[in-house]
Amino acid sequence: MIIEKSSHCKNDYEFKINVLDDPKAVIGGLEDSLFCYPKSFILLADQSIKDPKDELTYWWDFGNNKSSSKRNPVVTYGKGNYNISLTAISKYGCRDTIVRSISLVGPEGKIIADKDLVCKGEKITFQVIDAIDVSSFYWDFGQGETDNEISPATYQYNFVPESGTTFASLVLESSETGCETVLTMPISIHQVNAAFASDTTCSDSIHLINYSKGADTQLWKHGNTALSQDFSPWINLGKPGTYPIQLSIHNITNGCRDTIENLITFLPRPEVNVPPIIDLCADETYSFNINPDDKYEINPPGFANIQQNTLSISAQNSERIQISANGLNGCNTTVYVDIIHNEYNNKDFVKDYVLCDDYSAIDLKQSLQPGDSIVWSLDDIKLPSGYLSCDTCHEPQILQIIIGELKASIYNQKECLQRSYYYHIENAKIETPNFFSPNGDQVNEYFGPVIKNTVSQSMAIEELKIYNRWGKEVYQSNQIWDGKINGQLAPAEVYYYTLTYKIGDGCLHTTKGNVTLMR
Repeated sequence: MIIEKSSHCKNDYEFKINVLDDPKAVIGGLEDSLFCYPKSFILLADQSIKDPKDELTYWWDFGNNKSSSKRNPVVTYGKGNYNISLTAISKYGCRDTIVRSISLVGPEGKIIADKDLVCKGEKITFQVIDAIDVSSFYWDFGQGETDNEISPATYQYNFVPESGTTFASLVLESSETGCETVLTMPISIHQVNAAFASDTTCSDSIHLINYSKGADTQLWKHGNTALSQDFSPWINLGKPGTYPIQLSIHNITNGCRDTIENLITFLPRPEVNVPPIIDLCADETYSFNINPDDKYEINPPGFANIQQNTLSISAQNSERIQISANGLNGCNTTVYVDIIHNEYNNKDFVKDYVLCDDYSAIDLKQSLQPGDSIVWSLDDIKLPSGYLSCDTCHEPQILQIIIGELKASIYNQKECLQRSYYYHIENAKIETPNFFSPNGDQVNEYFGPVIKNTVSQSMAIEELKIYNRWGKEVYQSNQIWDGKINGQLAPAEVYYYTLTYKIGDGCLHTTKGNVTLMR
């Protein structure tokens, strides 16, 4: 009841108060207080007790300078003593805190090793130090091989894991606590593998195929002589025989090395002592000695014959032949020989000339080598003196008219015909008419030069100019004149012309004169 002081009025009020039970914090997930280290726990707060009408939040202090507000956190502890605190907090601010103490015990120690990276086949020495609470221990070197209570312990790694890394483990045991501790150390294992095959060849050189793996550099040697640093080199040792060849490889990054040695055999090949080019005149024969135990094949057949230890080559034409010699050891030698058969009428050069008025248009320059001689003929008859400015020099001039096939035959010091130069010479008889009548009767319709005899090449007008009697140019073209000026019939009168025409490479002529146009 409430009474107002001045008026003495009063009134009654009724309140309903709900009183909830306080929360009670409970730590779950800890069945004991003593454990072997290291250990991970799932700490459970949801076992805490609360009023059905209440809701709780939680705060953990793990005792290792870490905390969390999760309901059921996971925490890992190393060796030592820890006080774990859980505070359960209701939504009305009520709270309860519980503390659990745990101890993690067990043996301690460290692994040290003289190296943690090895090449396959190398050893590592391990040692356990700073051991505490250790009553016994044993090693696991990474492939199931163990060793008990030895420190230092040395192990040779003769395997390469697929990933390139294995783990050496040390298991420490404590009889006092019943705990054991496993220490691990990663070990990198690398391998380089030198590999190439023995081989036999009939060639002067051989390609060594390198099958090695894992290396950055390689060195090929014969004895103390370095042959190559190429990956797969070609080698030539100069003469037949069997040679031990050594391959050493190295990985610069991890320092691993490997070496292998195999035998390489160079078999002797049959000898074919013949030059690559043979000059033969007419029925001349070239012979050389051969080994009668070898078998010879000549292709195309018919260019050589063999009698005992002599092989003779002859030919009636220039030809390339293949000579193959097969030895008893299975080796073969094949050579190619170019037979140059210097026969008459070997046409190396042919030129056609049609002359009109200038003999000097014919270039008779020859390429004579030291010791060469030259013979001139006309239609296969030796050319008499007086037609050329010089019968024996390499660049003569024509002095008088020549019609027919002029031939220069070049002979070498052995008087074999080396090459021939043919000049087919014609003389064109050309007339330029002095009148024409373009009146449509198809007779003398055009004005231009006319070849009066038969020659092998046609004539081309280079330039034709027509002038009237006052000197004015009325026509200019590279075609004959049809008697028209600008498409209109030209008057019948006398015209003046200049004309340049050409026939092949020998005739280039310019002329001028008068022509009468008649209708």
